[in-house]
Amino acid sequence: MIKNRIIQLIECKEIAKENFYKKIGMTSASFRGKAKETPINSTAIENILLEIPDVNPIWLLTGEGEMLKELNTLNKVADPISKEIFFTDLPLEKKIDVLYDQNLKLIENNSNTFIDEKIGNVLAHLYAQSSLQDKSILFIQKVIKRQEDLIKNQDKKIEEILTILKEKIAIN
Repeated sequence: MIKNRIIQLIECKEIAKENFYKKIGMTSASFRGKAKETPINSTAIENILLEIPDVNPIWLLTGEGEMLKELNTLNKVADPISKEIFFTDLPLEKKIDVLYDQNLKLIENNSNTFIDEKIGNVLAHLYAQSSLQDKSILFIQKVIKRQEDLIKNQDKKIEEILTILKEKIAIN
């Protein structure tokens, strides 16, 4: 189960469990007893991948492969095309196009080394980016709604004040 792999990962990395659970948006209770058998949410997975960038996302999700990416694999991922994908503000569609073109070149060169891991890394990163963008949009929508509510309340108070003033003027 994925929660067992998370525990294994933080023990391997010698990370304080309580602090780590808090950083990924969970509590230690989620990793004990019956709760340990329940699924983990995508936000927590995203936070784990951001918090521990050298974790192999395929291992984290499926248990297949090595727990941590090898150093030479990380260096291969950091080639110029991957840098274009990871470290620029390209639109998501453009990043996917670059990844697709890169994959075609690797296939043409019969170089299947690290293709699955590279694709997994890029897709995990793209998922994290799109999820963060979705969260940003939701946050902005909440802020706008809150501002609209505040404006409505202010309008009501202004109307009340105007009504009181009109009544006082009418009395005089």
